Amino acid sequence: MAKAAGASFDRETVTLLNRVLVEVEAMIPIEARSLEIRVNLASGILTAAAAGERDPGQLRSAGLRGIDRRLVAFGASWLD
Repeated sequence: MAKAAGASFDRETVTLLNRVLVEVEAMIPIEARSLEIRVNLASGILTAAAAGERDPGQLRSAGLRGIDRRLVAFGASWLD
């Protein structure tokens, strides 16, 4: 089991969180991706998951919170 901020995640949840992280990172243009961006995305996702969120759309939104919307690929309609 993985832990984040006192939360424990089972293997299925870790797989979900990883998939969501990969999805949101892919929405950032490759030239704008950095370790800092990835950490911010992961932090938002983990914070939401630690609070009990498991909906992929909500986790994506949580990951992107705080990321400059101009960096997010155009056409991400679920952000609205």
